Order: sequence, then C-alpha cells, then structure tokens
Amino acid sequence: MKKKANEKRKRKLAVYRKEQYALAYERDQGGCRICEKARAEDRHHVFGRGRRAGDWQEHHTNLVFVCRSCHPLPIKILPPRDDQMWIVDLLDKINTEPRRMPD
Repeated sequence: MKKKANEKRKRKLAVYRKEQYALAYERDQGGCRICEKARAEDRHHVFGRGRRAGDWQEHHTNLVFVCRSCHPLPIKILPPRDDQMWIVDLLDKINTEPRRMPD
C-alpha cells in the first residue's frame, strides 16, 4: 500500500516538474541566463530541489536555465552565504522583469 502511494507521488511530481521546467524554459527562451551567450543545457534549482508536486523549490520561479559551464551549486542552507547572493539577485531580477516576446 505504501509503495503504491510513493509511486503515485513520484508520478505526480514528475508531471509537475515537467510543467514548471517548460514555463522556465519559455521564460528564459532557451538561453543561459548567466552568460547570456550559450544555449541552456541544464536547469538550475537555486534553492535545492523539492520532493513533492507544488513545493516552492520546484516552482518555475526557483529555476534558472544555464549552460554547463555556468551551472552553480544549489543553495541548501538558509540564509544564503555571501558568495551565493549573486544567484539570488539574478533570480529576483528574472522573476520581476517583464516577459519578453519572441522576435
């Protein structure tokens, strides 16, 4: 019984992640948000990763698409260390800027 519930939770999380990844990818237009030159290959969870659908860590506002060379480590301890604040500031900027329309 517990195994079925766990499998159901994992399937629900996978669907939710896919939806959130699509929203973040569209927002970032497939490019690296750090160097702004390369094509994004990875999605970076700024504040770690969630374990359930609906967790704020899995929401698209916590995701930044980046290239492999720019991919930073996730923030796992709150408040973030001083050397990690740049990615928090970038995430804030991304989430408050107006949506860009594709050319």
